[in-house]
Amino acid sequence: MTDTMDTSSVEEKVRAAVTKAITELSDAGAVPRLYINTKALGTIFPEHILQASTVEITLRPEYPLNLEHTSQGLLADLAFDGALMRCFMPWRSIFAVSDAKTGIGICIRANLPPLAQLVEPEVSPPPSFRHVKGGEA
Repeated sequence: MTDTMDTSSVEEKVRAAVTKAITELSDAGAVPRLYINTKALGTIFPEHILQASTVEITLRPEYPLNLEHTSQGLLADLAFDGALMRCFMPWRSIFAVSDAKTGIGICIRANLPPLAQLVEPEVSPPPSFRHVKGGEA
């Protein structure tokens, strides 16, 4: 019983974070982009989209998305190759939300697909500095 309560608590936190990110980006005039794990249970997309392990969905305001936040996930009317389809993205499938232009946003580590969890970002060494006197190097 604890696992069920923990799972629903995690999903509620994800729901709140995703909803807040989408709302704040939209209110700021930015275009939200969702990063979806298509292998998450309950995800509904066209079959050819489900062949990839992840998909990026850009929520462009000029399209009538009919976006609906439910207790289980997001519903949206999305077009793929010109064909409109009602798609479903469970909260557990959404692993990031960002500004489509800048890439700045949130990452939900608990929802990262297994392969994405293995890839660590490259860490650059810190820059080296030299003390410069009077503008001379």
